Amino acid sequence: MRQRRRAFTLPEMAMAILIGSVVVLIGWAVMVFTWRVVYQNRIQTAAQTTAFNVVQMIEEDVMRSALIEVPDPDYPSVPSIQVRIPFGNTTRRRAYRLVSGNLVVQYKDEGVGPYTAFSGIGGMAFAFVNSPTNTVVRTTCTMNVGGATIQITSSAYRRN
Repeated sequence: MRQRRRAFTLPEMAMAILIGSVVVLIGWAVMVFTWRVVYQNRIQTAAQTTAFNVVQMIEEDVMRSALIEVPDPDYPSVPSIQVRIPFGNTTRRRAYRLVSGNLVVQYKDEGVGPYTAFSGIGGMAFAFVNSPTNTVVRTTCTMNVGGATIQITSSAYRRN
């Protein structure tokens, strides 16, 4: 066999560098795209978890309540709910309301709150599903993050 003993020419070297650069740029673009998608998915997953936790927290008190008031009589101008939970011979009032993107919780008869339980909420809605008995409440929590709107809706039945 005959061995090649001459060096690469300038056009051959330029073509090799150009092809190598294109491959590196494609690899870099794929990596950046992947990082962005992973970051966006993390943000959306965190928002979905938060929205689920908001709905779950309210749902638990609704299920234990003896009386549900939508909206909270003390805060009728904002999305709010107040539940009365049996405690011995009395009931204890717990209220949830959306204020400037924050879920504010207040245990009115227990001296707890108001405090912010969750923040970054885009919207909340409370509605009775079965009027006139008002024993089932649909709670909706909406969050807008990472270019997506995440909405969790749940219905809870008053069991007491």
